[in-house]
Amino acid sequence: MDSADVPTKPPLYTKGYLLLAFSNMLMTTGYSFFLVFSLFVLHIGGNKSDIGILIGVTPLAAVLSRPLVSTRVDRVGRKKGYILGCMTIGVPSLAFQFFMQDIGSVFFIHLFLRFLQGIGFAFGIVASLTYVSDMVPKERIIEGLGMFGITPLIGMAVGPMMAEWLILTMGYRFMFITAAMLCVAAVVSVLPLKEAYNFQSGQRQAGFFRVLRHPVLIRVAMIALAFGFGFSAHGSFVAPYAQSKGMLASLYFIAYAVAAIITRLIGGRMADRFGEARIVPLSLGITGAGFILQLMVDSYTGLFVSGFVTGIGHAMVMPCLLSLAIKPVSPQNRGKANGVLTGGMDMGIFSGSFAMGFIGEYLGYTAIFFSAGLSMFTGMVAFVLWRKHFSRIPYLEA
Repeated sequence: MDSADVPTKPPLYTKGYLLLAFSNMLMTTGYSFFLVFSLFVLHIGGNKSDIGILIGVTPLAAVLSRPLVSTRVDRVGRKKGYILGCMTIGVPSLAFQFFMQDIGSVFFIHLFLRFLQGIGFAFGIVASLTYVSDMVPKERIIEGLGMFGITPLIGMAVGPMMAEWLILTMGYRFMFITAAMLCVAAVVSVLPLKEAYNFQSGQRQAGFFRVLRHPVLIRVAMIALAFGFGFSAHGSFVAPYAQSKGMLASLYFIAYAVAAIITRLIGGRMADRFGEARIVPLSLGITGAGFILQLMVDSYTGLFVSGFVTGIGHAMVMPCLLSLAIKPVSPQNRGKANGVLTGGMDMGIFSGSFAMGFIGEYLGYTAIFFSAGLSMFTGMVAFVLWRKHFSRIPYLEA
């Protein structure tokens, strides 16, 4: 066969794709400093319930703002929405340094700042995922989303590690300042990008709640909710659990990110080949096993293994669910489809943070990580039972 007759894959790693990925890594790194925010809460006199509330209010804000956020991203543009998100994470991050008194005197101020960060993260995540969905070829959608998702995974590993180092060497004040600076850098690095999609005046769009009622999207959102509920243990309780064992949590987050990156490098094309229906339940099951392994952690080796297994499982869940979410909608509704999916996950993180905070207060860390694993297994079973719905996808134009 002549080389000219060999089909070539459309390019994936364009300049815009790489620049957005780099910017997203900076934003996520700054945001991921707050994966160890629970240590700060303990430092100023808080308890597990305070941790649950102050961690949980961020995804609550993200959920409550999701209809507005996703609609704005479809109307004003992906780039403007992303920049707004970065700044709404960065400004509250900077403000925390002025409110480092005892938890009783600053609790409600922290609650407000964390609420703002949740709105900012909602803008950032919906806008960036919708932006990259517009960029990548549809036949490489899972690979493209999965590879893009490596950059926030790097941020989730580097962020807590940098935060812990800053806390130990310079204190919490410099941790907050650095988080804000990273968000500013994310804005600067994305400025050269052009919009991938422009809303035209008079163009028809479906409302957020009409998109939510789509038979595929409502089920995808519920799977994401179960995933988020379990995943709340990752952001809220791994750090204080490791500290209670006399260990630094950064090793867990590094292992998690390394495993997720390796899995996405290997598994992205496989997922496009074998399909979401096979990959999602397997990934949820592995993630659940990773949380169950936390119950046996008594050394750095155990902490590393738990993080590594959790990272393998988590790696392909969101790219596959994102692919399922955007397939049945037109480009002018992609922001809302991403909003439904990520809103479902944030609702799970919000409810999980509150629930596990109270569970942990009365039953300890063992009950927290058992509940996290059980939630993942529940999502796995639900996906298998609903699998037939994902193979018959009605298209939503407007």
